[in-house]
Amino acid sequence: MKRLTSFALAACVLLSACVSSNSAPPGNLDAGNGTSDGAPPSGDAAGANDSGGGTAAEAGAPTAFGTGNITAPQGIAVDPGTGAIWVASFAGGVVKFDANGTYVATFGTSGAAQIVEGAGVDLDSQGNVYVGDYGAHTIVELDGSGNHVATFPGADAGVTLGRVTGVALDSSDHLFAIDDDNSLVLEFDAAGGVTSQFSTTQTGQASLAGSVGMHFDAAGDLWIADYYYHSFAHYSVAGQLLGSYGTSSMTATPGGFAEPYGLTVDASGNVWVTDSANNDVQEFDGQGTFKALFGSSGAGPGQLSGPSGVAVDAQGRVLVADGANNRIVVFAP
Repeated sequence: MKRLTSFALAACVLLSACVSSNSAPPGNLDAGNGTSDGAPPSGDAAGANDSGGGTAAEAGAPTAFGTGNITAPQGIAVDPGTGAIWVASFAGGVVKFDANGTYVATFGTSGAAQIVEGAGVDLDSQGNVYVGDYGAHTIVELDGSGNHVATFPGADAGVTLGRVTGVALDSSDHLFAIDDDNSLVLEFDAAGGVTSQFSTTQTGQASLAGSVGMHFDAAGDLWIADYYYHSFAHYSVAGQLLGSYGTSSMTATPGGFAEPYGLTVDASGNVWVTDSANNDVQEFDGQGTFKALFGSSGAGPGQLSGPSGVAVDAQGRVLVADGANNRIVVFAP
């Protein structure tokens, strides 16, 4: 049986504890001890473990929002048109905040739009939201007002998925998702059928288990965090492995990971990866070269406990779903 089974069991056991005692959410099975001090992700800002060359000005202190509005936040995505922030909840549903972090509403809690265990989330160019449902083995599409649009796979597609984690849309709004149980990346058409797929076991990577982190870059290549193999990988859309980066480390180390979980690519082509066990976020350039590490273990300003999804907004702010602290932490540029 795949090691992902432990991810699912831990999620079920820890979810109720996450509400009352800040225990680890899904994706943080054994939290480590970060060693940096919560510095913001820019240049030589105080406290960042930086490889050099940063030129950005000092940033303000990290802030947070969402406390009391979300439980066990997982994937996070920003609507480039409105700035609205969408966060999937492993407790169910998807939560919408405005660009300032003010709570708007929770969607997907019942009916056709129901999301049982929210995992990855992404948006298309029209502002529609796609949420991977780990529990229901589906991807749910909502419009920007939270109304149900579609569920993938389609009812007549003849496709059965395993547990779905990461989701991503390319520049043409083609939907891709990770089927963790089968170590597959699948592409869907508008009718909910599968048009292409590739398996990591065919590209030298053993698994994609346990990660919500998947994102396309401007060139149309796919970047994926690999939770159990302590790395992140760069693929062509056809599934060719173009590079794999990171080493195993149970302490916060530049380029080292214990359980990388969330991933995004910003407008400049930089890759951001959360480490759910070491409680940090790392930045790399588009060639996989380390740039900076920030975050530390705890619940204070700029601290993290079981970070999961990560997104970068139009202002360059780095938004991190702080899983066990049930909030979103914002690192200003």
